[in-house]
Amino acid sequence: MTKGRRWLTGCGLGCGVLALVGIGACVVATLYIEHTFRGIEKAIASHDALTAELGDVGAYAPPPDGAPPPDRLELFVAVREEVAGERARVERAVTELPPPELTVAVVGKIRLGVEALGDLVDSIGTYLRARNLALLERRMSVGEYVYIYTLAFYSALGHTPGEAPEVRQDPDGVRIAVFDEGGFNEQAVRRRYRRYILGMVREQLASAGPEAEAGDGPSWRSRLEREIQRLEVDPGRVLWQDGLPPPVEAALRPFRDRLEATYSAATNPIELPLAEHEVPDEWR
Repeated sequence: MTKGRRWLTGCGLGCGVLALVGIGACVVATLYIEHTFRGIEKAIASHDALTAELGDVGAYAPPPDGAPPPDRLELFVAVREEVAGERARVERAVTELPPPELTVAVVGKIRLGVEALGDLVDSIGTYLRARNLALLERRMSVGEYVYIYTLAFYSALGHTPGEAPEVRQDPDGVRIAVFDEGGFNEQAVRRRYRRYILGMVREQLASAGPEAEAGDGPSWRSRLEREIQRLEVDPGRVLWQDGLPPPVEAALRPFRDRLEATYSAATNPIELPLAEHEVPDEWR
C-alpha cells in the first residue's frame, strides 16, 4: 500500500476527515492535503493509541440504568472544555471556506479553495488529536465518550446526529452543505449513531435483571426492550426522545449548562468515529 493510500485509510479509520466537502477539486485537494498537513497523522496515531489502550466503541457497555456516574460526567465535560480552543478553530475554518466557484479544479483558481480546505482538515486533525489525548489522559474510552456525547447532546439537549455546519450558497443560489458527501453527511452520521446506540442499549438489556424496576412504572427491562424496538423501526429516532428515564435525567441535570456551552455543529459530524467497514475500498 502506498503512503498516500495508508494516509487515506488512516483518516477513515482513526479520524474520519477525508470526505469533508462535496464542492469539487477532490483530487487536487487530496494531493495538496496529503503532502501538506502532516499533523493529521498525529490525530490518527492518537486515535490508535486510545483504542489500543481502552477499546473501540463496540467494547463499551453503558451503566445498567443508563445514567453516567457524576465523576464520569465531570471527566467528559472537562475534556470538552479543555479542547474548546481547538474546536473554535474548526468553527473558524468552516466559516472561511470560499465560495464554491473558487474550488473548481481549474489551475489558477484552485489555490485559495484548496488552502481553505486544507485549513479545515488541519483544524479537524488538531481538534481530534487534542480530544483523543485528553480522553486517554483521563482514561475515558472512545465508546464511553460516544455514549455520553450522544446521550447529552441528542437525547437531553435536543441536538440531532445529522446537525452540521450551516450550508452555503453557490453562484446559482443552490444550497451546498459543508459535509455533504462520504461518511459525514447527515444520512451517514445518523446511520452510524443508530448502529452504535442500538449496540449499547442491547448491552444494557443483556445486563438488566428481570426484577429491575423503573419507579412505579414498567420494569427497566421492559423500557429497554420497547426503546430498542422503536430504534429498530424508526431510523431517525434518537434514544429516549420521548423523555429521559429519571436516573438519566437526574444525572445530566447538574451539567446541562456546561454541556450546552461545549456543543458545536461544526465538529458534530466527526465526533462519531468511522467503523472499519465504512471506509471505502478506494481508501484501502
